[in-house]
Amino acid sequence: MMAGTEFFEGVRALLIERDNEPKWNPATRSEVSEAIVNRYFEKLPDEPDLDLKL
Repeated sequence: MMAGTEFFEGVRALLIERDNEPKWNPATRSEVSEAIVNRYFEKLPDEPDLDLKL
């Protein structure tokens, strides 16, 4: 459901250990590749398309 571990790292740093020092991976925005971003927009396997009727 959650791709990657960044959400959990943010929760750990803010709510669990309360050190407010998340250890992001990648550590900087400049290290985030287009491929990493695109992973979050890929269709999940075995999930039907969402049919919205407006």
